[in-house]
Amino acid sequence: MKILSNKQFAELQKRQTSFADQVVQGILNNARDELKANPSTTAALEIASGLVGRAFASAELSGAAADFFNPPMMNQIGRTLIRDGQWLGIIMPEEGRILPVKSHELSGGAREETWMYTVHLSGPSGQLEKLTVGSGRVVHIRYSSTIDQPWVGLGPLQVAKTSGSLSASTIKLLLDEASGPRGYLLPVPDSDGQADQVAALRSDIARLNGQLATIESQQSLAANTGQVRHREWDVIRVGSNPPQTVLDATRFATEEILSACGIPLALNVQAQGSVLREAWRIFLFGTIAPLGRIVQTELTAKIGETGISWDELKASDLAGRARAFQSMVGGGMVVNKAASLSGLMEGE
Repeated sequence: MKILSNKQFAELQKRQTSFADQVVQGILNNARDELKANPSTTAALEIASGLVGRAFASAELSGAAADFFNPPMMNQIGRTLIRDGQWLGIIMPEEGRILPVKSHELSGGAREETWMYTVHLSGPSGQLEKLTVGSGRVVHIRYSSTIDQPWVGLGPLQVAKTSGSLSASTIKLLLDEASGPRGYLLPVPDSDGQADQVAALRSDIARLNGQLATIESQQSLAANTGQVRHREWDVIRVGSNPPQTVLDATRFATEEILSACGIPLALNVQAQGSVLREAWRIFLFGTIAPLGRIVQTELTAKIGETGISWDELKASDLAGRARAFQSMVGGGMVVNKAASLSGLMEGE
């Protein structure tokens, strides 16, 4: 048997303690990861991605891409751009269709024509189909990107990470609050001699079902204990009671997420009349139309000349465009030019 010196024994204890600390820290880190709030599961992000997705589903495509993209796929593109920042689809010329890409790896130089995509396609069986193709075979739509990594699409919450974390954290605070114990407490005198009366009282309360029952007063029950009740049969509510500061922070974070995703706040409140119409107009022309141009540019580059219009969505703004047309004509503008600028001739 080897006998350790005091110094060697101290070093062994130190290593054992250090290892134990690492194990405990690992357990704590795993617990934190499990409890970490996820911005992708918040209602604020779903409101934004849902609005954009449904707007994209209403788009009318013309030209080369019209046969490839139906409303469900356009809805998927709109939602994915907001949630993930990019949507990829591989062109299958032999099948005459485009398949959405689950994940991908990318290599190549500074010019996009040199990029090579290794894409993974998913199916119900869980097996991934792997293909390696050039950039000309991949429709890669990016919500935004940086100069450092123009090949990586970034969505609103990939850029505004702190706002996404704030929204998820405040929502989780409310979830934790609402998930706690809840119910009502009825204080009764604490006396061994009153056990039968308390048991009978509990039974009577359970059988009330909205009916009237006569029971002994709390003053009488407390007579032998010296306890005094100033009010009879008060119950104490136990349950969710989030502070107003948490509710305010949650509302603020939700508004930040909607704004970052290009959703006017008036679309998420009980706005009416001109306020709601103006919010819809801003959403249509400030968010949907520019995103549509990004999609149109990529589809034209990879498939062929493509047009995207939003006539169904613009119908709600017809009155506003008519007023703009009337104002321009009244100011002396030629009718054809006024109709074009106001959008009344876009359908033609």
